[in-house]
Amino acid sequence: MIDNIDNRIGGIAQRQSPGDPLGISFVICSHNGAERLPQTLRHLTALRNTSGRPWEVIVVDNASTDQTAQVARSLWPQDAPARLRVVTEPRLGLGNARLTGIQIAAHEIVSFVDDDNWVSDDWLDEVGHVMETRPDIGAMGVYLEPVLASEPPSWFEEVKASYAVGHQSGDAGDISNPRGMVWGAGSSFRVAALRAAIKRFGPPVVAGRKGNNPFGSGEDSELCYIVRAAGWKIWYDPAIKIKHFVASPKLSWSYLCGLHVGFGAATVGLARYQIHSSADSKEVKHRWKKALLRKLRYRWQGALLEVAFQLWRLRGQIMRILFRQAEGHTQSLPVYWHFGRLIALLRWRKRYNVGPNQSLRSTNPKFRRKEAATGHTHQGEL
Repeated sequence: MIDNIDNRIGGIAQRQSPGDPLGISFVICSHNGAERLPQTLRHLTALRNTSGRPWEVIVVDNASTDQTAQVARSLWPQDAPARLRVVTEPRLGLGNARLTGIQIAAHEIVSFVDDDNWVSDDWLDEVGHVMETRPDIGAMGVYLEPVLASEPPSWFEEVKASYAVGHQSGDAGDISNPRGMVWGAGSSFRVAALRAAIKRFGPPVVAGRKGNNPFGSGEDSELCYIVRAAGWKIWYDPAIKIKHFVASPKLSWSYLCGLHVGFGAATVGLARYQIHSSADSKEVKHRWKKALLRKLRYRWQGALLEVAFQLWRLRGQIMRILFRQAEGHTQSLPVYWHFGRLIALLRWRKRYNVGPNQSLRSTNPKFRRKEAATGHTHQGEL
């Protein structure tokens, strides 16, 4: 697939003429989104385009069992100012669907609009202007305004970032360091940056969310990390807004806990880019303990030991969960995060190989050839 992506994007670059406005391909990855798509598509048909920017809409039907594809085609007006394409990605996983959208995009910018996102009518002008005036930007994120289907629980405001709503950063502009990523919902990527990153580092390893299962995350972070590692900037513009609809079932405590399991699991696949460790946390006060944790975390056994240490430190919260007293108690969420990380580490026992100078080891072409020869691959493991 990566070779196909590379060839496709090369064709895009050749069609772009100097001085022409950059085109935007909206990629909507949807699994069983027949009920959610109407609002999303309605907002896209209302876009203003004062700069005459070319654009298109791609709906990636990700292994849906409802009428997602048919609904998308039936809702798009025949006289719409841009074309709509519907493609099928049978491999379940948001990461797979995003790669499919990247592969067939016809324009220089890919904007990922989820099937529960509603773009503002100035998106084409504003996002296009930022990407044109800052050619060093590889990926950019925007402010996501929450639209809740029902009254939010008391804990929602404290954890709303878990739902990819609100501000993504306290800073605006270049957030390449230290944050280095933006949420996938409402993100825009320069196709040339994706091409360079995928060619250099190979296929992503994090599959992300699979269908409606919240136990998956991180595919958006990985795209940002490889783009940043390839030398491009990660940008945040809170002046550009998009609405993110949150359905009532997602406002449950069990769903939130599932999200945190997925967040923790994703860190294992993302370790080759940005190794997460609590070695520098305030709880670890002694310098020798911090040094030991930093040294250990680069090996599978060390990462496992660190998770065990963190779960032991959270034993009080674990007891609260076991006795069903944790609902609404946000201090217990790290338990689910570390539990998700533990599960992923056990799955990755033979493949967790990172080091202080080798955090991208598994993306090396020689390593990928070794994977092919042995039959092992990282693609879609998480």
